[in-house]
Order: sequence, then structure tokens, then C-alpha cells
Amino acid sequence: MRRHTLLPLLCLLLTATSCNVYHQQAVDIPLLQEKGDLQADISAGMTEAMLFGLSANANVSYAVSQHIGVQAYGDFSSPDLYYMQGAAGGFFPMSKNFVMEAYAGMGIGQGKINGKRYIDTQQQGYLHSTYNEAFVQWDAGFVALANSHLDVGLGVRAGEIFGQTSEYCYYAPTDNEITYREQHLFAEPQLMLRVGWEHFKFSFKFGGCLIDGEEEVTRHFPIHNLNFGLGISYRL
Repeated sequence: MRRHTLLPLLCLLLTATSCNVYHQQAVDIPLLQEKGDLQADISAGMTEAMLFGLSANANVSYAVSQHIGVQAYGDFSSPDLYYMQGAAGGFFPMSKNFVMEAYAGMGIGQGKINGKRYIDTQQQGYLHSTYNEAFVQWDAGFVALANSHLDVGLGVRAGEIFGQTSEYCYYAPTDNEITYREQHLFAEPQLMLRVGWEHFKFSFKFGGCLIDGEEEVTRHFPIHNLNFGLGISYRL
């Protein structure tokens, strides 16, 4: 009996979406070293909302020349909450194991919350944000430590989010949809650890998101500030 009760509850937790339109993006810290390097990562992310904030993301980085790399990333929480980006930049090995790199790029995403935050009416509402990002990313770290069993890095992704949010009967009863213009500066620091073998490793990421704006403004763009990721990475 207990087994039949727990199974539907587990399924509900794993498919539930959280009350946010954005969360910190666990973009990989590739730490490329030379032309032809390929770094790929697939991971699951968990916000401070625990199981109600699960997401899946994938990242591929490739060194097209001795100092130029490109990167593609996507994050999916639900059909109503996703983000994807592309970036290009330079990587600079400072020693056999230590690398510094910088990228710049653009991203696009959306987040939608169906429901309402008030209880005075039966009218169902929503909060729907569509946005773009312009950003730079700086990374530094060590690769192939302990006989190629360990990588560790620190990165910061920062830039501007701009777009719009549409609200209907979410915070208060309204007769028509209300539209807000979104324009926020943000910074997302992140710590990365990869442990395993030369080509395959387990990856661990922990990051946060800082965003500007008064509470009256940012409540139209609710976010989850913390994100923990666990995944598998491959390096060629």
C-alpha cells in the first residue's frame, strides 16, 4: 500500500515546476587548452526550491583554433520555462594545467507561471516573461590535475536581461493583460568541479544569480537565486 502511495507522489515531485520565470544558468566552465579540444556536459540542476526547481541542461564547447573557442548551451525545465545561448571567445593556457578564458554571447528564453498569488477570486491567471540576454563570461581554473582525474574552475557570467512580462490576474484581479518592460543587470558566479577519468568525469556545479531592481520591479520577473548541478562530462 505504501509503495502505491509513494509512486504517484514521486512522479508529481519530479514533474512539478517552480514559481519562477528564471534561474541561475549552470553554463559550463570548459577550460579549453588547445585547438580541437571538445568539452561536453549533460547535467540536472536543482534550485533552492529543491525538487520543485529541477531542470536539465546541456553544454558543448569546442576550440576552433589555438586560442578561439565557441560554446552552445541549453536549459529546459518545462515547455514554459527554458533558456538557450551561444557564445564565442578566447582561451589562454597560462601553464600546463592553469587556463583563463573569456566569452561573449547572446541568449533567449521564456518563463511562464500559470495560476495566481491571491485568493479573492476563482479567476485563473498567469505571469509570462520572454527575454533576451547579452552577456560576457570569464573563467579560470585547473585541468587534468591528479593524473587527469580532476578539473576545478571558477566562472562569472554577467550582462543584461531585456524583454517583457505579461500579467493577467496573477497578483491582483485585472480586466485586461498588463505588460511590463524588463531590463535588469545580472551577475552569476559559479564553482565547477569535475572528477573521474581522462575523458569521462562526473561534474558538480554550484552557482548563484544576483539581479538588480527594486522589489516592485523584480516581482514581475521572479527568479531562483541558487542552483546546484550534477552531471556527466566528456572531453576529447
